Amino acid sequence: MASETEHPVVVDLPLRGEWVEPLAQSERSRAMQRPVVGLLVMLLLPACTPQPSAAMGSIQVDAFAGPVCPVETEPPDPDCAAQPVEGALIVVQPADGRDIVVAQGETDAEGRVLIELPPGSYLVIGTAVEGLMGTPAPVTAGVEAGGRTLVGLEYDTGIR
Repeated sequence: MASETEHPVVVDLPLRGEWVEPLAQSERSRAMQRPVVGLLVMLLLPACTPQPSAAMGSIQVDAFAGPVCPVETEPPDPDCAAQPVEGALIVVQPADGRDIVVAQGETDAEGRVLIELPPGSYLVIGTAVEGLMGTPAPVTAGVEAGGRTLVGLEYDTGIR
């Protein structure tokens, strides 16, 4: 019958000209756990780090309002250039005609908003903005994985 207590077994094995004593069972278990835990940490740590999604792309919308001056001149007057539209709600729908909103964003002071989307074909719609006439024409835009599609929306100031 085996004893309840462990006794180290001494074996005379030469190791580089020295005699060593083998590890007890509990010491062997601890010694084996360290490399296993280290390996698990190395394998799982990358999964915890946020990774950019290569499957996503984006649409960059630039919204501008014009004309700004009642008379256009040749060459164009730089003071009469179209102005960025801040605070415009931009809505994105599938280009297949389904009337659902898949993404939306609001333009910043530069008239710009960046919207991340999965690859596909979309309809980009600028909603009404106070002080401007109507809404810009919707634009169909394709999104590719890892790419950025530029879309310009032109609002009308009503100045003639």
